[in-house]
Amino acid sequence: MRKIIIIISIVLFIAIAGLAIYVQSDAFAVMIRPYVTERVAAALGEDVKIGWVKANLVPPYVEVRDISIPDAQGREVVAIHKIRAFINPLPLLIKRISLPLIAVFDPRVTAERGSDGEINITHITEKIVRRVSASSSSGSAAYSVVLRTITIKRGEARFVDKKSSDLFSATDIAMDAKINLRAGNARIAVKSARLHAVFANHPPVTGTLQSLVTYHYGKVTVDSLEFASGDSRFTASGTMGPPPAAALDFKMRCRFGPDSVARFVNILPFIKKTKGPVLQSDVDLKGTLSNPELSGAFKAAGVSFNGVTLQDAALTFTYRDKALD
Repeated sequence: MRKIIIIISIVLFIAIAGLAIYVQSDAFAVMIRPYVTERVAAALGEDVKIGWVKANLVPPYVEVRDISIPDAQGREVVAIHKIRAFINPLPLLIKRISLPLIAVFDPRVTAERGSDGEINITHITEKIVRRVSASSSSGSAAYSVVLRTITIKRGEARFVDKKSSDLFSATDIAMDAKINLRAGNARIAVKSARLHAVFANHPPVTGTLQSLVTYHYGKVTVDSLEFASGDSRFTASGTMGPPPAAALDFKMRCRFGPDSVARFVNILPFIKKTKGPVLQSDVDLKGTLSNPELSGAFKAAGVSFNGVTLQDAALTFTYRDKALD
């Protein structure tokens, strides 16, 4: 009996090893390529370009490399080095494709607003949303798809505004997104991202971004958002209700340390430079998206201008019904 078990184990091991080698072979990649490219084109559009397709058995995943999506003029606006979709094989028996993880490596997005005010990437995002919604609502599909988590590693995004000559870019983006389409839930966490902005009439700004945002049936909750640039910090948290009302309830804080104030002083020469000035603003955002209401306070410490030094000074303000008080 023991010998039989050993023989069966050896046979199974050889069979699995052989199958694993075949799944990784070029012949298997050529065989599955039409099926994979058809699914990718159905989601991203027929004009998408796809490079190499490969698969792996342990762990089971399908990998697509060198994906390129052009805009209406044929210029590349989205480029992805590779996408690796991990598959849970057991749900395939009940005609369900379970994707516990989709890993996106080195994606690059280049968006541009032309002189006419149109953003070249808008029609691409609208098309993808329509296609994904249509495939999700269609009952003719042989297999249903369950997606759990999407991770983005070493992402880059670039936005050029030709109307204002401003340039915005984000690099080294590390992000996780957990999605449950059936439950209408999503959780997006930006672990880290480096932002850089170049303005036509202002000094450039460079900083880091971290955020955690959740979505549940139209309600957006910003659990945390922080942008840091030098000794400056911007933090925000709150909720935006589902449309059409889209009720707002946010708390925001912006703090400028001595170095940031010194840069601002260079723009406003009538303010005298002092040691250790600090500016801080706390704002509550309420109302609705179409009619927002702002209230808060602006505080200054150690700022001097025209012979007057502001020490622990505060100014409160209110914006309601499109009027500032």
